[in-house]
Amino acid sequence: MPTRPIAELRSMVGESKRSVEGLTVEAGKVEEFARALKNDNPAYRSREAARAQGFERVPAPITFLRTALFPRYGPGETETGADRFPLGFDIGFDLRYRVHGGQEYEIERPLYVGDRVDGTTTLVDVSQRAIDDGTLTLLVLETEYTDQDGGLIATERKTILEAPGGIEATPPGNQEEGEDPAASVSDAATGAYRTTRYAEDLAVGDTGPEVVETFDLKDFVRYAGASNGLDRIHYDRDFVREAGYPDVFAHGMLTAGVVEHMVTDWLGLSRVSRFGTRFTAPLWAGDTLTVRGTVVDKRDRDDGAAVDVELDGLSQRGETVVEGEATAVLPSRDAS
Repeated sequence: MPTRPIAELRSMVGESKRSVEGLTVEAGKVEEFARALKNDNPAYRSREAARAQGFERVPAPITFLRTALFPRYGPGETETGADRFPLGFDIGFDLRYRVHGGQEYEIERPLYVGDRVDGTTTLVDVSQRAIDDGTLTLLVLETEYTDQDGGLIATERKTILEAPGGIEATPPGNQEEGEDPAASVSDAATGAYRTTRYAEDLAVGDTGPEVVETFDLKDFVRYAGASNGLDRIHYDRDFVREAGYPDVFAHGMLTAGVVEHMVTDWLGLSRVSRFGTRFTAPLWAGDTLTVRGTVVDKRDRDDGAAVDVELDGLSQRGETVVEGEATAVLPSRDAS
């Protein structure tokens, strides 16, 4: 149970706080963050590559907004940091059992190197439900990120859970019988593929290129440093074993970043208007994540089509670790 009474948390629903001030998007930090996601898109490292892909400046990954949780960008939060007060709200969750449940972005425009970002966060929902080990508490925070001119960049919805006793999952190392989801990886999974250019090139049922990555403890530590994701459940083996987990496991936003890599390389970063993920099981140190996507809807527009895709990421055990969806707007060949 959270240390703050549930009635007190519910009384905070609707409160808004200035949660981010002066997040400066720096070229070196964008490159560091992309490398922590194992994202090899050269647009995140080179102005020439960015221009070749149609960007006015070097862009940042969608999930780069996660770096807004660095204490230096949180008004009045430099002493306690974002590990305790996510986006300005002291929710009172036990850090041993606080779990990131999901993340969603509605995107107005790409984030660029040189942007200076502010954020306002609203607590939009608090709920509880009974589970076998006790009571699960869910909390949803919505943040609007604006640029130096006051223009909206993106709206983020973040779901945080407190799960008593931790999370249930297949322990690492227990391989189930059956197909290895990484066994049929084609050359496309290595990055040797091109972004889909036109709406006419996609139809409902089409699948994107798989992205396959293996993660170990050093990858979790690298992402923790790049993102300020310093919860000990991701790197401190003694801590997690005392809390009842079999091992450290990946940040949800690290797995989201791999899903984003697949989507933006397939459909184009500048075309993605919505991106969301839900974290359904842990990705343990030593696991391999295979990300797949399928077109589930296509809606014609005057200038092309809006395409919806469903996404999932599987471990080598065949267990779904992350799932989600995205929408992208692709131009028609005639309009170009």
